[in-house]
Amino acid sequence: VRDEDVALIELEKLKTEAPPEALAGLERLMDERAARREGARASLSEAITEEALEEFRQLFREAVEEATRKRRRRKKRGDDGSEDSDEGRTTSFRAAGRVIILKSWDELAELSRSLYRPRKTRRLHEMRIAAKRLRYALELFAPCWDGATKAFAEEVAELQGALGELHDCDEWIEEWGARLAEKVNAEEKHDETGEAEDEVRAPARAAGVWLLGHFAEARARHYRQALVLWHEWERGDFAARLAACLEAD
Repeated sequence: VRDEDVALIELEKLKTEAPPEALAGLERLMDERAARREGARASLSEAITEEALEEFRQLFREAVEEATRKRRRRKKRGDDGSEDSDEGRTTSFRAAGRVIILKSWDELAELSRSLYRPRKTRRLHEMRIAAKRLRYALELFAPCWDGATKAFAEEVAELQGALGELHDCDEWIEEWGARLAEKVNAEEKHDETGEAEDEVRAPARAAGVWLLGHFAEARARHYRQALVLWHEWERGDFAARLAACLEAD
C-alpha cells in the first residue's frame, strides 16, 4: 500500500513537469497504480485482523520471556556454576549503544565500496539500509551522550536520503525499461473502450520514454550527491570524529 501511495504522489508531482504528449499516459499509469493500491489494501485488511495481531503479540511476549529467562539464569549462576550476581557484568545503555553504533558504522563502511560500482543497484540499496540503521542507532542512544550523536545522525540522514532517492529511481527505471522493452500482446491491442491500438499505446509509450529519461537523469544526480557526501566524510575523518564522540565523558 505504501509503495503505491509513494508512486502516486510522485506521479502527481511529475505531471507538472511532463510534456503534453506524456500527460495522457501518466493519467493511465496513475489509474493503474490506484487499482493496484486497492488490491493491496484488501490484502492488508486481511493481514491485520484481531486474530493476526494477537498472534503477533503472543510471539512478542514469548520472545521477551525467553530473553529474560536467560538473563535470570545468568544472574543465579556464575561461570563456574556457583551463585553469582550481575554486579560488574551489567551493561549500561551507553556501553551497549557504543557497541551498536560502531557495529552499524562498520557495516556502512564495508558497503561504501558499492559507491564505486554505480551499476550495482542491489549493493547500493543495502548501503541505504545500513545508513538507516546507523542513523536510528545514533538517534536512539543520543540521550546517553547528551544529544551529541544527533549531529552525526543528521549527516547520516543526508546520505540515507540520497541513497533512498537513488533506489527509487532504480525501481522506476527497472519498471519502465522492462515495459518499453516488451512487445505488446495481441490481446492488448484494444482497451475496454475499444480504442485502436495506436490510441492506447502511443500515450503510454510517450509517458514511458519520458519517465525513463527523467529517472535516469535524476539517478545520476542522486548518485553524485551520495558519492560527494562520502568523499567529504573521508576527508573529514567521520569515523574518527564519531569514535571520539562515543568515548567522550
